[in-house]
Amino acid sequence: MRMKSVLLAGAVCGILVLVFSLAYAEHPRRDRGEMADELGLTDEQMDSMRDIQYNFKKARIGLRAE
Repeated sequence: MRMKSVLLAGAVCGILVLVFSLAYAEHPRRDRGEMADELGLTDEQMDSMRDIQYNFKKARIGLRAE
């Protein structure tokens, strides 16, 4: 009985560690200007990227609401 409790507690702790590590694992955010300079993007291309990101965020909000 004691062994089952220890194994269960270990499994729960392991699952919690996995869930929290996945939840907080994000790519580091970079400044758009820095990225544009590295890639050599024009102002027109940056405007296009902003529009695409805006439309994506708007669509994601709608999908989450459903």
